[in-house]
Amino acid sequence: MYRSVLLFTLAGLLLLTRSHCFDSGLSGQEKTTHFGLTECALLRITASYLKSIYGSTDLDNIADGTELCDDVETMFNRIQQETRRLGINSKLRFVIDQVCTSNVLVNLEEFTSPSSHFDNEAFIEGSLLIANRLADVQINLMRDSLSVFDARQSFGQAMHTLQDFYAHSNWVELGRRIPNPNISKGQIFDLYALEGFATCSNCTQQNCAENNILPEILNGQYLTSGYFDIYHTGSSKPKGKCSHGGPFDVTTETDAIALQVCEPNSIVYTFTDAPAKDYYLQPKVLARAIELKSKVFSFYVSPISPSGKRRRRRNVGEILDGSVDDDLATATGGATIGLNPDRDSNATAAFAIRNLFPKQTLLGITGSGTINRTFAIDANISRMQIDLTSSRSVLPSTSNSLHLIGPDGVSITPVLTADGTYFQLYTIENPQAGLWQISSSQSFSRTIEITIPETSNASTLTICRTVLSQPIKRESNNSYGPLLTAPTVNQSDLVIVTSCQNLRSSIQSATVELVNKVGQIISVSHASNVTETGPIIFPVLIPNTDFRMLITIKLTDGSIVQRQSDALISPTSILISITNQPYTFKNNSMIPIAFTISNQAQETLTIHMCVLDTLQILGVNG
Repeated sequence: MYRSVLLFTLAGLLLLTRSHCFDSGLSGQEKTTHFGLTECALLRITASYLKSIYGSTDLDNIADGTELCDDVETMFNRIQQETRRLGINSKLRFVIDQVCTSNVLVNLEEFTSPSSHFDNEAFIEGSLLIANRLADVQINLMRDSLSVFDARQSFGQAMHTLQDFYAHSNWVELGRRIPNPNISKGQIFDLYALEGFATCSNCTQQNCAENNILPEILNGQYLTSGYFDIYHTGSSKPKGKCSHGGPFDVTTETDAIALQVCEPNSIVYTFTDAPAKDYYLQPKVLARAIELKSKVFSFYVSPISPSGKRRRRRNVGEILDGSVDDDLATATGGATIGLNPDRDSNATAAFAIRNLFPKQTLLGITGSGTINRTFAIDANISRMQIDLTSSRSVLPSTSNSLHLIGPDGVSITPVLTADGTYFQLYTIENPQAGLWQISSSQSFSRTIEITIPETSNASTLTICRTVLSQPIKRESNNSYGPLLTAPTVNQSDLVIVTSCQNLRSSIQSATVELVNKVGQIISVSHASNVTETGPIIFPVLIPNTDFRMLITIKLTDGSIVQRQSDALISPTSILISITNQPYTFKNNSMIPIAFTISNQAQETLTIHMCVLDTLQILGVNG
């Protein structure tokens, strides 16, 4: 009976829908994340429902699958074809995104709740939470058509906690190979370690956490889970209990793994309370992020000692807090932001959701002391967003954070939409077109980013893309393609290409300013080739410092369009490139490879080159 009710619940969640649709931006290709697991389960349940209720015969491979989903896109397309054949008006993609996004956001909205994640051996509390949320699902499904949205949210949240039971407890380590049949009924009919019952050995080395559950726990078939302590003070973990989180769990490798499965232009969120122990992987991760044009937002909880003082970092090369120019978040156009998990859960969720959707950046600067800048707002902008973020310093009251003056000289007070300890999000609806002024005076370093969402007035909003490009030699006239490597200091054969759509009138002139992280102008270039509609091509000489590109376009009707690139581009003084890239190799053969080395550094290079057999073609040792 229970299984049939659950089947009905899932089917109702998937097939009852309204016509609105959005892309959560969280899906990617990873099979073992909360999103991937939930997406896979929903597709299989949908196939099972169509098979059992409508007699569908073409979905057996999906409905009967038991492994991780390898190709969810193919599964989705097959189910969509079947629902069209049956005449079912199903907005499946929207529904799956809504359920899966609600699942993922539990990590933001209920960051420190043990019952939401089965942390701190909260087995009864977690089981009751799942049961209550499943009850909410059924109640909302029976209420009215609009309540189905609340039902999907509750279901996604319940699935997150259910998945965390198996991920955060030792259920699998106890040899259990079937799901816990009682967990969704608000009960746990199993032995579990009570308070005072030691479960883990003391962990003082880098790899000891892999196998530190005590043998008597496994032999006695006792359930346990780790105690989560984002500050890693140890104050909330009883002696002898297992921990969940902390410095031994933090790695840069997880960023690299995450980026392997990200699609281009993905948004990546990281949460950490410790410097990366494998900082040497940072250049590899940064290169992959730039290649994918991914934007990384790193929420950083500074470790606090029991006395309340900030702990000293282990290594100056491991700084994660945005105080160096090549930190991953800043270099990809994101931000490193402080986080107070006891206060900021709702604000953090609002920040994450706000950045899921594409935006046009008008201005982005980082600095301490007084910031005073002018920026242009063009017509047809229905909403302006201002993000004020800090990595380490608590922001003051909202009245002292920002001062805005509109084109008519009148002071404008933005609406505060989210207030975190280390970040504040503001919105101004229907801002007046023209030149604005923004000022801020604080002694600590902070970042101000002014953006406009592309989803507002999409048909009339001016959308511009600016790319640092390299020439592509062709028989006819020159063409340009995106530069896929870091530019070299003093390189002069590159160009900046800007293309815009929905311009109000023809282009009269255009300039590009290369600006550093704090907004200071490095150089100014005027467009060498301007047509009425673009694209706009600027010559550029690569500076010896990090930079962003700030484009200003003047139209024939007198209006101004201003856009800034997000990512902080870091030129290199040393470039090694392969001039005859081989794509095939034969066993027992020699392959000549020619390299071009450019050295703009003021020192002699000593280069050692090696080949890594990453696919282990030559054996397990590479």
